[in-house]
Amino acid sequence: MCFSVVILCGVNELIRDFMLEAHEQQMADGDYVYISTDVLAVDNYEQRWVTGNKDSDGLAKHCFEPLLQVFRPVAGKYRR
Repeated sequence: MCFSVVILCGVNELIRDFMLEAHEQQMADGDYVYISTDVLAVDNYEQRWVTGNKDSDGLAKHCFEPLLQVFRPVAGKYRR
């Protein structure tokens, strides 16, 4: 069994677009592992796929399932 790892670093919109394209290219079926890091503060870090576009937010949520998101704590912003 072989897996490919893709590491992403970018703003929400780019990560979202990349994951939607990965789904379109059938690269989100479990053969690829995606790791995303964000060094900037993100308001919606638990739902980075949400843009308010009802037509694509559901698909984007599905596309984010194979994505491991790593955040740097910023003044307690990411603490629960």
